[in-house]
Amino acid sequence: MRLTELSRERREQWESGWRERPGWREPARRGVFVEWKAWGVEVDGRDVGTVAVGFSPSDLPMGVFIDDIHIEPNERGRGYGRAARELVTRWALEREATQIRVMTEPTNEALTRLFADYDVASRHKRLTVRAEDGGPDDAIAPMTPKEYPRWLGLMIDDFATSLATRDGVSMDQALAQADELIKVMLPDEAATSGNELWTLAVDGEPAAYLWLHPRPDVDEVYVQDVVVEEKLRGRGLGRRVMRRAATSALTLGLSSVRLHVFAHNTTANALYDRMGYRTVTEYRSASLT
Repeated sequence: MRLTELSRERREQWESGWRERPGWREPARRGVFVEWKAWGVEVDGRDVGTVAVGFSPSDLPMGVFIDDIHIEPNERGRGYGRAARELVTRWALEREATQIRVMTEPTNEALTRLFADYDVASRHKRLTVRAEDGGPDDAIAPMTPKEYPRWLGLMIDDFATSLATRDGVSMDQALAQADELIKVMLPDEAATSGNELWTLAVDGEPAAYLWLHPRPDVDEVYVQDVVVEEKLRGRGLGRRVMRRAATSALTLGLSSVRLHVFAHNTTANALYDRMGYRTVTEYRSASLT
């Protein structure tokens, strides 16, 4: 087996098919992954499938993201998918990448089996919103400019700690990524359009914070961040402030709430499961060091 360069026509055909197949998305075209490469998979002169990866040429140690491994239906059951995975791994190792990642969906059983030996690093979960999932709460109000710096510091520290734990990067690197995210997502701080920032107060003091990004184009509210003051954790405030996400979805006429949660955060994973969220994608990774 070998990887071959795709002709322009073959690449267009494959990309069109890729977009229509369940179980794959386009994570490598966003965020830190800024370049994308696809190959044909050839066995004994036969074109048996395609593979694609996303990566950042300026920072390959961050890792390579497998965007696609597709074996033609009449060629399946011969181990070609696993062999193609190993070729991509070899390509990443030759470029001194330290990690390789992939996104799987529980509904795609073949893909999940292929990467079963990868660790689950994080998950996307979705809640199909019902009327009882939201409701008014007088203690939750739009975040004020005075509250914004406190939330921002908590959010950056929390997110960077999770990044460092998941990706094995230094805290300085993780903090730099978190800072860059804020610059892109909230250029005008709390006044940035297209976002909702909420504060839950207890006894008149900020206790929990919520950052939402309504996305009418895909019929959802996305939870960018939720954080509870450390001294007040374990009192149900996370569940309470998260109800605001469902309330926003209901108010805007959107059918679902989606969020990202790191796999090592077992407390948050358990909370979201109890609230009715279901896993829709899993980000898996394998160390190459």
